[in-house]
Amino acid sequence: MKAGLAIYSILSSHPTVSGLVTESGKTKVFPLQIKQEYGYPAIVYSPVSNFANETKTGPSRFDQARIQVDVYARTYAEAATLDDAVRSALDRWNSGQVGT
Repeated sequence: MKAGLAIYSILSSHPTVSGLVTESGKTKVFPLQIKQEYGYPAIVYSPVSNFANETKTGPSRFDQARIQVDVYARTYAEAATLDDAVRSALDRWNSGQVGT
């Protein structure tokens, strides 16, 4: 799903988000689950659903994807800070079409 790649790209390139989840040069933004060797804080994104935009003339060119984004941290305050940063990075984000 290209929406997952877009979420990864947005979150890992956002300066505030990446500053909070980068450790030893590795940005901890993962699909589905945190890799075993990585600690907190980290972000996990999971596809929930994908709906095609029906057309009469051919296959759907635009999909509506729902992605769940979870943040994990050592403390509630750290999680809340990361949550705010993720929300800020994704809120009303629009670059037009993602992928082709």
